[in-house]
Amino acid sequence: AETKTAVDDMLNDALNQNEAYETEISNTEETAVNTAPQEVRDKMNVFRMNDEFREEASALRFPQFMLETGASLFSDNEYVLLDLEHLSKGFTLKDKDVQIDFNTLDAEMARVDVDDSKEAIPKAWKLVGADSAFFKEWFNEQPSNVRMAHCKGLIKSKLSKLNCVNDKELQDYIDRVIETLTADQLADLEQSPYPYMLKIEKKVKTLLAAHRSKVYQLWLEQGKIACHPNYALKSTISPTSSTSVIPNSLYTSEEDMNDYERKMIWALSSMPQKIKWWHRNISRLGFMINGSTHAFPDIIAMTTSGKMLMIETKGDHLDNDESKEKAKIGQQWDMLAGSNYRYFMVFESKSPDYPGAYSYDRFMEIVKGL
Repeated sequence: AETKTAVDDMLNDALNQNEAYETEISNTEETAVNTAPQEVRDKMNVFRMNDEFREEASALRFPQFMLETGASLFSDNEYVLLDLEHLSKGFTLKDKDVQIDFNTLDAEMARVDVDDSKEAIPKAWKLVGADSAFFKEWFNEQPSNVRMAHCKGLIKSKLSKLNCVNDKELQDYIDRVIETLTADQLADLEQSPYPYMLKIEKKVKTLLAAHRSKVYQLWLEQGKIACHPNYALKSTISPTSSTSVIPNSLYTSEEDMNDYERKMIWALSSMPQKIKWWHRNISRLGFMINGSTHAFPDIIAMTTSGKMLMIETKGDHLDNDESKEKAKIGQQWDMLAGSNYRYFMVFESKSPDYPGAYSYDRFMEIVKGL
């Protein structure tokens, strides 16, 4: 019993380290003053809106997708901000396929190592030596049904955190997946459950994303989702790293940017007859287009004619299905938000053939004519 507990602790430790890594990645930008510990706040840089733009920018309310909730005592139609939980309702795994490619797995167990230093890149390393030997020895001493039950429990524990499927459906789906494995894969799973866990989790997330997209499109067509003014620009920002070298920024200093974003912003700021101000939108803290997936425009710019440009910059290597889905949602937002709001997904040189996506040259040509 003590040995089994030690093994459980070892695997749970590996899972917790990976969870910490995923949380670190998803919360990289959550460093605004109001989310920081009190003792840290005094040491953070806070940047306010430039005086010449403050009054106009503070009055703006960017449209976002809202879900109709029905009539109330105060209005014939009430709306709430659409979120992913709304779109997840009704999701089931009962009728979903279990086609997962396990042939690309690394056969060794992996553990995520997160370095505390600011510039560190979290990395995965294989369990070797005593840990791996101890784990294999314990499993080899157990009956096959015990080993498999343990692996299924680990996978279920991980996937249950999605909070969108009941435990019975989740267990049944895991059972169906495992029934498709070959004898060699089953043996590998018993020795190295973690890579299989990630594969199954990715599959479930893909199925959930497809469900959300289907519900979102249906509700749009049914008129249950509308686009209403909602988001207000913050009076101050506090990015982890900042720059103030590019003129015409909305705030006294803006979040730092990558080379392509910098190229884009320099080009926009060099057209004062067209662009009044620009802002580096802080991902996960700033404005988002909240469809079946969330898109955070990298750059927000206001033209001298009063149009708001939401610009999502993409390296050419990011021309993929995920970008296509975001571009689609961005274009739908563009159509519903009103004539003063435009969305552009701008690739460095590529010109994808799907709505909402443009090459850099094409985008700049459009801006010059606004």
